[in-house]
Amino acid sequence: MKNRDEGEIKRALKYSYRLLALRDRGQTELIERLTKRGFHRDVVEDTVRQLKDMGYINDSRLAETLIRTALEQKHYGKYAITTYLRSKGIDDSIVENLDLCNEDYISSARRFVKKKLKTMKAIDADERVKRLSTMLQRRGHDFDTIREVLKEGGSEDV
Repeated sequence: MKNRDEGEIKRALKYSYRLLALRDRGQTELIERLTKRGFHRDVVEDTVRQLKDMGYINDSRLAETLIRTALEQKHYGKYAITTYLRSKGIDDSIVENLDLCNEDYISSARRFVKKKLKTMKAIDADERVKRLSTMLQRRGHDFDTIREVLKEGGSEDV
């Protein structure tokens, strides 16, 4: 019986290595993938424990990568980042201890506004402000960040 479990763990590890070679994955996602693949709960637990011990699974490191992506590429605000991390299976204790200052969110919102203004030249200033405000809200930015970023642009830009 023990040899069978060891063989299953080796197969689970091999499958996990393939998944992790493609991109970083969180503990929750890896557990789901292994379970869906048909591995027994004990095998999944042992596999995940070994991967964590070897440093292949690190939810804190994954959260940092996801936050950087959310800020730089998706231009998310605090609320959207929180939702995004939870959807990726990041533990609430990590999500609640986000180490981001307001300037990170403001900088992300500025880059988004700058990018969007290039395509909004034909729209009058009031409508641009309204649309940009709505877009920033949908990306999870709070009211203070939106107000500050749109106020900075001045009426000639925004």
